[in-house]
Amino acid sequence: AWVWEYWISQWTYGFGSLMVNQFKDQESNCNLVDTILLRCVQNANQLNGNTILKQFSLDHFNRYELWAYYVCFFLGMYLTVLILLQIVNHNPKETVMRFTRRFRKLILCLLPILLLVVIIAIVVPLATVLAIDDDCDYSYRNPRIDGYCGNPDHPEWGKKGTDFYQWYEDFEYDDEDDLPNPRVLSNRLFDMEKRKELPSEAHINVLQAGIAQFLVHDLLYFQSDCSQGHVAVPIPECDPVFDITCTGKHVMHLCNVKRENKMTSWIDLSPVYGTSDDILKLLRKGRQGPGQLAMDKKGYPPLDLDDDDAIRMEGTTKNRKQFLTGDPRSNSNALLMSIHILLLRNHNRIARILENTYDWDDDELFYTARAENHILIDQAFENSPNDPKQDNFGMDPIFWVIYRLHTMLPSSLRVSNSPDPTKATYKSIHDYTLKETVFNTVEFFNTYNFTEIVNGMVSTRAKAANTGIIDDLRNIRYFETLPCEYEPGLFSVGMDLVKLYGLRPLNSFDELVYDDEIALELRNLYGGDIDRVEAYIGAHFGDTFSRHTHVTNGILFNLVGTIRRSIHNNALLNLNKHGDITDRDGIIKKLALGSLRDFILLNTENMDCLPGTPNHIIDNILNRLECGLDH
Repeated sequence: AWVWEYWISQWTYGFGSLMVNQFKDQESNCNLVDTILLRCVQNANQLNGNTILKQFSLDHFNRYELWAYYVCFFLGMYLTVLILLQIVNHNPKETVMRFTRRFRKLILCLLPILLLVVIIAIVVPLATVLAIDDDCDYSYRNPRIDGYCGNPDHPEWGKKGTDFYQWYEDFEYDDEDDLPNPRVLSNRLFDMEKRKELPSEAHINVLQAGIAQFLVHDLLYFQSDCSQGHVAVPIPECDPVFDITCTGKHVMHLCNVKRENKMTSWIDLSPVYGTSDDILKLLRKGRQGPGQLAMDKKGYPPLDLDDDDAIRMEGTTKNRKQFLTGDPRSNSNALLMSIHILLLRNHNRIARILENTYDWDDDELFYTARAENHILIDQAFENSPNDPKQDNFGMDPIFWVIYRLHTMLPSSLRVSNSPDPTKATYKSIHDYTLKETVFNTVEFFNTYNFTEIVNGMVSTRAKAANTGIIDDLRNIRYFETLPCEYEPGLFSVGMDLVKLYGLRPLNSFDELVYDDEIALELRNLYGGDIDRVEAYIGAHFGDTFSRHTHVTNGILFNLVGTIRRSIHNNALLNLNKHGDITDRDGIIKKLALGSLRDFILLNTENMDCLPGTPNHIIDNILNRLECGLDH
């Protein structure tokens, strides 16, 4: 009886999952399976706050093992029916004798097969489950640094080295030589002189630009691929960024990019902790205390000059000083490095508190502090899109960044438009159109609970760690705001990261450009074929003008980048015109004002403001951040 019950239960278990695969309605929530099996094989997985169909058997069991279940089940049913028929038509004693004679040889032949099936049915699932448990230890105290098992049910999701989802197929142009210069098109799309008139000065927090850039770096890192040559883009004469002196002789050489992501696809502070055990070991070498990351006496990361194993920004050599970080792009500008340093200091602060509270070893202190730092960022982004101060005409810069990356998400991510499962309808994130999401931002927020998508990019480990650490540290009051000299953490900055641009929502592609004249010009370039305009932008205006960058990446990179580029372009232009490019006090003053038009992105290629020169710019930014001022 026990064996028979086991086979029945295993068959139901496996066949139920098979039915989900074959019959599930894309717009429903496995109601058909509920009706037929009276048990819905869905799991309210809090990975992304949405309901995900969890295909039990196909995740944890071998497909051949399922067929073994099916064969044994149907064979058992067949024999059972025969026995019942014999019992109905004959007396039990005669039935048993006749059954024994008729099927004795068959049973003897099938016995080895049945024994083999039993072994497979018991050993394979057990070994599989044990292997999953070993690889995906759900403890936050010793997580994988490469993003593996960020979602224990789908361990490979988000792992470093995973290829990006490609929304559009690659394509070639028949008339490539006749296409317009992509830099000219970019400048026409984002006319900086006209955009000075936009009402943005009072509605932007400079910290936002840095936070958004840090988030991008946390989620993705393209690697250039120059094996197939490069794209030579002539720079237009008097380009406001690349040809300020109007020589007309500049050319930008850009390579394609690989689809592989060099970072994890989770919001897990990869720029701070790295994505490999070797890099993490390097970042911890020379630490000042148990559980801490390496930091010099001034509170900066160590320099990388003495470490041959250190990773560096592409195109730089050891002759240029850089801070040693988990992501060398943190050295790109002073604001980005300031956010990085703030998170580094916060990790070490938490580690010191834990050291004074618990008798833990070095690794346990480190991974607990890392998890708490992770939770802090998780909560910051969790709260940002739903800022109560947001009005109906604002566009959240964090939204721009996240939507740009939405194709990295697995296709099974489904967004609900209602917290009530009985009333909700579900839609794959890949089914949203550009207009539905980008051009009607607030509607998307209010209707589709965008915060859940952000949460989907925070690994399941962070959610579990949140509960575990809060329990561990429930008696420690280290979130309280302290005076600046006592080194408060990120919470003293507050969660007011979202301020409004003051721009109205857009309803068409034409409104991406500033006026009807430019829109008409773009349409005329391609005979009015707007799809080709979008495809052209997608092919040429990605992070590296890559032919392999899909449309959304291309358009939204420009939209997100407009914050930084408009800041950078106009400030550099104005400073150069007035000859005050070295007026660092003036730059700091502009930075403190938080003006979109006047704040300069302190790019190291233009300003050389990182190690090797006085660090008072970074100190000034850090002081403002740590004191919680709204700059």
